[in-house]
Amino acid sequence: KIAQLVAEAAAAPGNHEAALAAWREAVALAPADVTLQVQLARGLLEAGKSGEARQVFAQTLAASPESAEAHLAAGQAYLQLGEVDQAFTVLSQAVELAPHTAEVQASFGQAAAKAGKFEAAHAAYLQAADLDTGPKQAGALLQAGEALWALNRRAAAVALWQRGVRAHSHDDQGLRSRLGLA
Repeated sequence: KIAQLVAEAAAAPGNHEAALAAWREAVALAPADVTLQVQLARGLLEAGKSGEARQVFAQTLAASPESAEAHLAAGQAYLQLGEVDQAFTVLSQAVELAPHTAEVQASFGQAAAKAGKFEAAHAAYLQAADLDTGPKQAGALLQAGEALWALNRRAAAVALWQRGVRAHSHDDQGLRSRLGLA
């Protein structure tokens, strides 16, 4: 039954009410399933129901304080809602729970940068780059460079940008030229 409800929710893109009804029923059938709770909260955000989404995230975090998945999803949602301090706090906890997960590190880096904590952002983005490959690794290196740039460490920022562009064949010839890689 839960699998059917998940399929119904996935098959209803754009039809927020049908998707939310399916997610709500799935959560009612398996209230301890963090993944279902996270999907319900994400669906609520997509439907513009941020207040309800916040409630679901708060309940999920309270019921599953050891869930990196719940902390990551809640932190990303708080970033989306512009609640930077809350995002930073929740994503700090996600890093404690899953320090070797690139998406957790990258999301924490984003929250740290938005909070003006550029040293923390730099460290998190470097960790994400070490944990990932391909375009995501390159993106993390470029973001780490942005954090250094904000700290007025220009030469180190450019070096990271160059490393990021080299890490993945980048189509932006303008950027490649500015970095001396064209």
